[in-house]
Amino acid sequence: MLEGVDISHWNTVTDWGKVARTKRFAIVASGDGTYLDPRFGWNILGAHQAGMAVDIYHYLRFALTPQQQAEICLKRFLEAKALAPVKRLWLDWEDTSEHCNAMSVDMRCEWAERLLGLLSIPVGQYSARWWWNPYMGDLVLPGPFWVAQYGSQQPVLPQAWSDWAIWQYTSSGHVDGVAGNVDLNVAKPSIFEEDDMDEATVKGIVDKAIADRSAKLASFAMTAGRFVAWKEAVGTPEEGPRFDAFYNLDIKWRVEDAIP
Repeated sequence: MLEGVDISHWNTVTDWGKVARTKRFAIVASGDGTYLDPRFGWNILGAHQAGMAVDIYHYLRFALTPQQQAEICLKRFLEAKALAPVKRLWLDWEDTSEHCNAMSVDMRCEWAERLLGLLSIPVGQYSARWWWNPYMGDLVLPGPFWVAQYGSQQPVLPQAWSDWAIWQYTSSGHVDGVAGNVDLNVAKPSIFEEDDMDEATVKGIVDKAIADRSAKLASFAMTAGRFVAWKEAVGTPEEGPRFDAFYNLDIKWRVEDAIP
């Protein structure tokens, strides 16, 4: 098993090099619905440059249409791929908002299936038994399963799932290089095997996005490469404030332009 962390703007990472001494992978928060995590780029670069495997996750909101949520997820995945060899986007299913609760199980399942039909990227599913059973029932979605289960010797899966790839076993772990509590995980090694998305595959995803969404997504796809140039210009994540100034400015206009 591989040990790893999942990280968002709620965590303060003081030294990714220290984190990498004991952890092999990091799953970095992309955002929550339309909210974009302001430490996204910093955390991806920091973990990658420390030699860790990196994936990303996005907290899904049923208040959005599947199309709106898919556009954000796709764009964040492409942004991450411009910074590090990210393998997949994990879809975080734990919305308990009023909007979500007003939907029936069938409505939520239809929403989920429409979302997956709009994403042409490798995905995984994150959830827990307490949420999946009452909210999604017997629905199984494509990709590996990342289960949240605390206080037990083995993860307890939702009724629809028969296996897990990653187990988030605590939300109150401690790791050298991270101030305060942090989520800790174990993963089956195969989940972080060598990246299988080459340049041609990424280009195909971008081309499809352009065709599907025309100028709005095209404006993002054509500028995704700027992150590579910015990474070279601003140096290592130790120069975080300078990097964030570039990164967040570009994120702001792209997201505002992309969401109707």
